[in-house]
Amino acid sequence: MVVEWLKFEVAKADQAVFLQYDELIWTRALERYDGFIQKQVWLEGDNKVICVIWWAHRQLWKQIPPDDLTAIEEEWGRALGLIPYNLLEVREFEVI
Repeated sequence: MVVEWLKFEVAKADQAVFLQYDELIWTRALERYDGFIQKQVWLEGDNKVICVIWWAHRQLWKQIPPDDLTAIEEEWGRALGLIPYNLLEVREFEVI
């Protein structure tokens, strides 16, 4: 099992919209793929959002077609519009 860990900087005032669209777009999209186990979202301080995604195997996670990822990212960009955010850190962990 592997864990995908993404840390974003999102202003507190924008977090509700960010989280809503994260659930509607990213979580629902990822649920369709083999190997997806679960996703949690954690808040750190006033302006950090951490997405933690569990995958059964790294190979299944990385088999998501690039065209699918591009389409999801485009939908995400359109939905968020002018809401500023920064992807601060991307990590991958192996569960033993």
